[in-house]
Amino acid sequence: MFNRKKYQSCFKGFLILTICFVSSFSPLYAKKQEILFSPVFFNEGIRYYKAGDLQNSILSLNKSLALSSSDISSLLVLGQAYLKDGKPSLAVKTFLTATKLYPADPLVHFLLGTAYEQNKQLKESLGEYKIALNSEPENTLIKFALGKACFLSEDYKCAVDNLEKVILAYPLHLKSGLVLASSYHNLKQYALAKEQYKNVLDYLPNNAVLWYNLAKAEIALGEYEDAKQGINQAVLLDNSVVEFYLDRAGLYYKLNNLADADNDYLIALKLELNNPVIPVEYANFLWKTGAYLKAADQYKKAIELQPDDLELLVNRAYLLQLAKQDSEATSIWDEVLKKDNENQYALFNLAKLYQDKQDYENAIGFYKKLISINDTSRETVLDAKQGLAYCLKKNLNFSEAKIIYGDLLKEKPANPDALFEYGSILAEEKNYKESIDYFKQAVGNNYEPLKTAYKALTNAYENLNDSTNLKVAYKEWLSIDKDNVDARIAYAKFLAKNAATQEAIEQYRVAAALDNTNASRLKLAQFLIEQNDFYGAIGQLQEYLKSAPDDLNTLILTANAFKELGINEQAINTYKKIISIQPDNYLTYFNLGLLYQHEKKTEEAQNYLLKAIELNENYAPAYYALGLSYMSLGDLKNNKAKELFEKYLQLEPSGEYKDKVEAFLKEILSKQIPSQAKV
Repeated sequence: MFNRKKYQSCFKGFLILTICFVSSFSPLYAKKQEILFSPVFFNEGIRYYKAGDLQNSILSLNKSLALSSSDISSLLVLGQAYLKDGKPSLAVKTFLTATKLYPADPLVHFLLGTAYEQNKQLKESLGEYKIALNSEPENTLIKFALGKACFLSEDYKCAVDNLEKVILAYPLHLKSGLVLASSYHNLKQYALAKEQYKNVLDYLPNNAVLWYNLAKAEIALGEYEDAKQGINQAVLLDNSVVEFYLDRAGLYYKLNNLADADNDYLIALKLELNNPVIPVEYANFLWKTGAYLKAADQYKKAIELQPDDLELLVNRAYLLQLAKQDSEATSIWDEVLKKDNENQYALFNLAKLYQDKQDYENAIGFYKKLISINDTSRETVLDAKQGLAYCLKKNLNFSEAKIIYGDLLKEKPANPDALFEYGSILAEEKNYKESIDYFKQAVGNNYEPLKTAYKALTNAYENLNDSTNLKVAYKEWLSIDKDNVDARIAYAKFLAKNAATQEAIEQYRVAAALDNTNASRLKLAQFLIEQNDFYGAIGQLQEYLKSAPDDLNTLILTANAFKELGINEQAINTYKKIISIQPDNYLTYFNLGLLYQHEKKTEEAQNYLLKAIELNENYAPAYYALGLSYMSLGDLKNNKAKELFEKYLQLEPSGEYKDKVEAFLKEILSKQIPSQAKV
């Protein structure tokens, strides 16, 4: 995959150019014995060299050597002319000739080392510099050359050993300070690197690369604010370098300044439109901030620039998957498989996508293919088997699922997921007794979520009617998971079922205290109503209504509780509030009618009962209640009452009030017959 090493090597080259810029090239002249032959050509070569006419200088010096091939002065100046003319290979040959004439001369070996260095033969260059230094161990110029060659060879310790001595002798030798700083940096001695960078910057304050390298050292030291100043200075001096923006964006991310980081990535993208590394780095930033879809778009740009890079395609597919763009992710994973039909990332993630969609058949196919690949790692195979077994279980293929879970447990006997799922299959097969052991082992091996394992365990005990162990399981669950509201409510229901009413109420109360949503308070109120503790229920319901004053279910429970207690005024007010929220609630009108009837307010009672019938003409109890109301008014309304009672029997011929209604009808009829006879 494309990476930033290319850029880093560019900056290394930039550093070397900076070193060369610090001081101009100075040819070394060997002070040798005056050799009187060929002085004309030698002196002519020197003149041309000083004048910068390298071609004529080389011609004259070669003429001198043609007359006297062992003229060391001509050899040394000619070698330097070749170096200055950009012909290091010819310089190497020339200085090698000189070493044969003067094998112990440190100057000759120094110049040969310089020629090797320029010819990119660093190993040979180091050898020559070391020979020269052995002859003149205090020569700082040779130490600098050796230190620089070590740096170029990436032997940073060797570079530091030599350059520290140069700086000790010449603290203001900027070239040495620059190479020493970079060597410290590469050795991760960031504090020393920072010190050297600052020393050099005192004399080269307009060098953008130095400011950038200083910032990098400070980032490594965790000095982010100082690093920001350094990298800002680098950008100020040269706003065309992509690397500056990329690293400053990374620094802004560390400082949690996401907007400025994003802006720097966008600038970098504009600076080098065809550089695939930039959208990749921007995508990684977006990935870390959770902007998965935007990150996937940046990978798309990188893919357009490098269409053959499979890793870019893999990362894009995964990001789309994280962004819940399952359809598009599936399509990209399919593309990956077209390029590499055994790509393990694609096979595994396609299996997961189909598993999440409950398309277990396709998921099973991809899991099986992944497992069949020879070079699949053991851990990947185990993960794939886990997924495969789960899908087989969901597909009701219990026998095959059990075999795979069994294999997983042979590999890892303490695998909590495999233990739980194996237990779940046994429970599905109604083998509750055996399932319990697996559920207990899953709990013991920290299965997550813990409540799911305990719920399965308690269900198994419940199906076995094992109340003793069921109670133990609930207590154990709550001792580990004290704040689990659902567990306490389940335990409360168990206690209530087993006639431990007071203990059940206590568990409901604890659940209500733990539950921020107040849902448990409502369940406690319902339980108290079941126990006919209407006062206790009203207290819980009123607390619940403080956070949800218009909750219809709670208002209805409250009104009914007031009604049961005979607190009619409060019941009436609550029922009226219910009507204001839900005007078509016929039961509320019915209850209001009953309350007003109890209060001997016949007209109001009849109005509400008539409204209940209007809203639900098939609600028989309303006809019965309204019939009673009309009967209470005396003989004049008996015909109306008779119609209502007959309607009740028509709707509910075997209803709760059947006997009473028939008795009332007989009473009405008996009053009507004498009247008719009298006429």
